[in-house]
Amino acid sequence: MFKIREIVNSLLANSAEQASDTDSAQTHLGDDPAASAKKLYAFRRKRDVAFDSILFGEPGWDILLDLYVATVQDRRISISSACIGAAVPATTALRWVNLLVERGMIERYPDPVDARRSFLRLSHDTLQKMDTLFAGAKIMNENALGSRGLS
Repeated sequence: MFKIREIVNSLLANSAEQASDTDSAQTHLGDDPAASAKKLYAFRRKRDVAFDSILFGEPGWDILLDLYVATVQDRRISISSACIGAAVPATTALRWVNLLVERGMIERYPDPVDARRSFLRLSHDTLQKMDTLFAGAKIMNENALGSRGLS
């Protein structure tokens, strides 16, 4: 049990270090929704390295995180990029993309320049839910850790 706690603490420390390299050193979990989502995504990739990733597979959530960060940063995400970001085989990621589209959580739209390519974006409803979720994460973080945050 101690070894698992040690690994988790190490992952959290590494994630915080990486986040401080790419984000402002003053940004705490929840201060900026996109930064929080980015840190969470980075933590999940580090967790996949430390443990067998099959234990924690959530490609749908990874796709939503990727699209959320892209939306807040005003970037477009192609379907192939979203599949890579899901960290699962392409066929599995495509099944998740199709499921999220069918459920109205994300939207597929054509590239105006290249008809062979499509982009993905969060639906308005999903974007609002993600905003609410990360605003709640800020409150939970402040209650659990005080004003220190994770970074």
